[in-house]
Amino acid sequence: MGYFKSSWKYLFSKGMFFMFIFLIPAALMPFILSPSSMFRALCAFELQNPEGYTVMFLKMFVDYRYIWIGAIGLLVGIFATSIVFGTIDRHMRTGQFNLSLKRINVRINYNVATAARFVLLMFMAFLIYLFLNFLFFMLWATISKEYVTFYVLCSISFILISILYAVVLAIIILWPPFMLHTGLTSGNAFRMSFAQINGCIMKIAFNIIFISLPFYLVMLLNAVFGWSVILGIVLDGLCMLFVYHYYIVLMYTIFYDVTGLERMDQVNAKKMNIWKIK
Repeated sequence: MGYFKSSWKYLFSKGMFFMFIFLIPAALMPFILSPSSMFRALCAFELQNPEGYTVMFLKMFVDYRYIWIGAIGLLVGIFATSIVFGTIDRHMRTGQFNLSLKRINVRINYNVATAARFVLLMFMAFLIYLFLNFLFFMLWATISKEYVTFYVLCSISFILISILYAVVLAIIILWPPFMLHTGLTSGNAFRMSFAQINGCIMKIAFNIIFISLPFYLVMLLNAVFGWSVILGIVLDGLCMLFVYHYYIVLMYTIFYDVTGLERMDQVNAKKMNIWKIK
């Protein structure tokens, strides 16, 4: 499981380049997917008040009138993801790191279909995650007579749903590279990737939780003390920018590890230029 350490090393080495690519989608996506809004809705719940649940549901979004902004971020995120897929894969496969416009065009053309399926799956998974949390918040608000009981039940359900969500992310983590490298259909690529990752799913899941936890804690404090909606949006953007990027780096690190492919980006500084080999 040394790829966790390797992922952090790669993140600190090349992270700024990829975060720049994800900057626009990370700034726009909080308008459609906002974990900080989930905490704000939780803190605003009124017990045994079904009439107010619709208002609470709308609080799960920064502002439902601007969901279209998040949709644009989702679309831009597909192209950004296709670029990062190609850049990381080529760097690990050949040792060559290149973000030229020509290479970007090639990567979009080659990776965009897989990136679109992956981004839409991630979007739906997070949307379901938010909805499940809200449904349990609503259930506990209906049956609880004291706020202490309500928040204890909410905490338990939130932790369990978050672990389940992280497990889902761990299960699908190798799906995109197996589609890109093998040319298999989505279903066959998923079955092959699951066979490779089976046995270390929980370790991957808890690693995902570990890097997300600091952002969630600050989001919770922001909601409890009512500091700022703008701060919540910034935290949402930073969380997506860092955690999503780390997830893709972890994805390719694990892929090269489980398939036994040599990572040329880790070859020492005296490596020969493979582009000159005939």
